[in-house]
Amino acid sequence: MELRRFFLAIMVYCGTIAVQADDVFFEDFSSGSLGQMAEYSVSSDADWEYSSFDNDHFAKMNGFGADMASDDWLMTPELALPSIENAELIFTTINNFDGGDLEVLISHDYSGNSDPSIATWETLVSASANNDQFSSGGYAKHTSSAISLQSYVSAPAYIAFRYTSTGTDAGEGALWEVVDVKVTGDIKTALPLNAALSITPESALTTQAVQFEAIASNGVPPYTYAWTLGDGIESNESSFLHAYQNAGTYPVVLVVSDSEGTQVQVEKQLTVIAMVETVIPTVSGDFRVATFNAYLNRNEEGGLLADLIATEVDPQASAVAEILQRVRPEVVLLNEFDYVQDGSAVAAFQNNYLKVSQTGAEVIEYPYVYLAESNTGIQSGFDLNNDGHTGTADDAFGFGEFPGQYGMVLLSHFPILNERVRTFQKFLWKDMPGALLPEDPADADGDGSTSSWYSDDELAAFRLSSKSHWDIPLDINGQTVHILASHPTPPVFDGDEDRNGRRNHDEIRFWADYIANEDYIYDDHGESGGLMPGSAFVILGDLNASPVEGDATNNPMAMLFDSDAVQGNFAPESPGGQENDPGNVHSIHHTAGWKMRADYVLPSVAKLQVTQGAVFWPASNESLHRLTGLNEVISSDHRLVWADLKIAEVSDDEASDSDSGSASPLMLLGLAGLWACLRRRRR
Repeated sequence: MELRRFFLAIMVYCGTIAVQADDVFFEDFSSGSLGQMAEYSVSSDADWEYSSFDNDHFAKMNGFGADMASDDWLMTPELALPSIENAELIFTTINNFDGGDLEVLISHDYSGNSDPSIATWETLVSASANNDQFSSGGYAKHTSSAISLQSYVSAPAYIAFRYTSTGTDAGEGALWEVVDVKVTGDIKTALPLNAALSITPESALTTQAVQFEAIASNGVPPYTYAWTLGDGIESNESSFLHAYQNAGTYPVVLVVSDSEGTQVQVEKQLTVIAMVETVIPTVSGDFRVATFNAYLNRNEEGGLLADLIATEVDPQASAVAEILQRVRPEVVLLNEFDYVQDGSAVAAFQNNYLKVSQTGAEVIEYPYVYLAESNTGIQSGFDLNNDGHTGTADDAFGFGEFPGQYGMVLLSHFPILNERVRTFQKFLWKDMPGALLPEDPADADGDGSTSSWYSDDELAAFRLSSKSHWDIPLDINGQTVHILASHPTPPVFDGDEDRNGRRNHDEIRFWADYIANEDYIYDDHGESGGLMPGSAFVILGDLNASPVEGDATNNPMAMLFDSDAVQGNFAPESPGGQENDPGNVHSIHHTAGWKMRADYVLPSVAKLQVTQGAVFWPASNESLHRLTGLNEVISSDHRLVWADLKIAEVSDDEASDSDSGSASPLMLLGLAGLWACLRRRRR
């Protein structure tokens, strides 16, 4: 009682029962959930959800790719505004992309836990009419100025963030993130005690650690807590971990008491599913090869290296490393790994993550690394997106805020034949015969004609590869296998000119022409021609296109699947992809949380046989589902794709025509000289 009197004396001395401004109402989502906020979807299968990036926690909403235009609400609990003097609302947002709007509204007649669209709401502020109160895009964080609520203190109220989109395609569904929400002011009388509980994850597996957290506000602190977890376990902690040993549905009850003895009871049901161990087959064949868009990119130059060398473990990098330790590919292409020229970021990832056991997994090491410059973030000097400005991420040879953002790296257990590596970073798009160069949809002369989107000067410098194209020969047990690595631009985020869709098409077409040994191709050393016929190769990468879904232009994947040189019938599967989009017949082959097949391991018909393969995407009842989730970014928004390959035996007659190194040194020298002579067609 003396402690309670101490608190009351302080509040009386201040002339009112006053609290710190952010104690009136404050939510920053640091609990790992939406916390005190409630979401309601009036339309679309996209919902407000908790997410995080770097040190930010936020509620995120994105209508891009939803089943219909979105109308989604994020609401505070009931606020006792009549008890607050000088009430003001302050919030922080992050925004990117175009399409739709974000409004902040207030209602006095909303009942809570129901459809908010049937209540009466008044707009406090709107992104379209008051842009200075919101983030202006580009993932920039912006905190609003204080918005007075004094005109609304006549009755209790709810505040809502309403997200709407104009459609589901690019430019029709913006990304909005609400980082924090707070109502400031002086409380005239102690508000009623408010309590909530957070359970993460909301559906758990047996033996999986579950985070329980009590959320209390108002009343007269300090608070005490009494938990019963439904399995005989009790706790008095405000936050703790607990694992259930048996499957079932458990009532979780929390009673919060303040120092006045006032109690509030809240309850949630927790479903616990019996865990099944994820089984990854042992290698069958001569080697396991994989591609993985690892999402190891950061918003600032040097950010990835800083995360990888930091004392505190980066949870996303740890999850990526554990996937590699579990699947154990002997050759893997990592897309979206920020390029650092001296290789320090790759070394830090190997030393601090791959060579360190992640959650008990066996460590893995890659003694051979191929790393080279990426076109991303290298400024062209031109206004490539025709917005009247130069020097933006869209004006680089490949989209990027800094040189090397979204780069790539190849890791291998097998020696790299460095003297035979070919790169095509600087190959000009205009030099591809029949290139799908974009045209300006605007008719400047009014005569019905169109002109090139890019000027002659721009085309004389514009590179085909948004990152790069690499041909990396490996010596695998005495046989040469060419890794053909790339990461074409997404075919979206543009306008009617379709410059990204057309570029994506031609970046993929490049490999179809390369394996067909088209002679227009030249590499960064000026050597012309494609791959020697009959060579063993594997096309790897996030190709950002699907043969049956998505927005790709002219179905570029069909060129690869229909090629006589490619095993296009290899379509790896996963239970997680199917579970993520159960109504879609193609979802069993999806490789991204955003519901499409985008990542590929495509072996050659020559000399290679697929023995097995899969998409690493465990079902929600599997032990390793914690590394992927469904439509979440735990390790990445993509999933690793792997295949086991067997190298066919080469006959004596074939050996003389092979690039495997099995012919005599003199014969190889003669063949190499002849081949170099044929290919050395300088630009």
